[in-house]
Amino acid sequence: MAKSRLSTIIDQIIDDIEIQLNADNKHVIKLDTVKERALEYITIDCNNDDSQKCAEIGFDQVVHGRLYQYGYRSVRMGLFINLDSCDNIKRLQELLNSADASLQDKQKIWQKIKKQLDGQIEMQFDGAEHTGYIETMTEEEFIDDLLADAI
Repeated sequence: MAKSRLSTIIDQIIDDIEIQLNADNKHVIKLDTVKERALEYITIDCNNDDSQKCAEIGFDQVVHGRLYQYGYRSVRMGLFINLDSCDNIKRLQELLNSADASLQDKQKIWQKIKKQLDGQIEMQFDGAEHTGYIETMTEEEFIDDLLADAI
């Protein structure tokens, strides 16, 4: 079955964003970025508000579907990371805890986390003196980290 024109446009946009991600050493795609760039080539124009809303929901689903086909998974609302290339433990843990992750994805994520963790708690030292434990990010810090790494 041939790909639709919309899917082809979105695929090209994702390809372009991936080039930009690599050039900028970033790893997160914003859903809004894909949608904004796609809307430069397509028009969603309906006769009434209900039809417009349905068309926009369908458009969102197509974008989500294409990102999924490229290996991207939603780590937060509107923020996607590539499961195959992600090696950030915090982001992988968030994907592992996601209700949206499939069992197959969860197994893959767990294997990636397991390879990186040595089973030890990280402690902070100032010279030879123990100064505390490395704290996990707050939700705000995590979102800020994602947004700083996003296109």
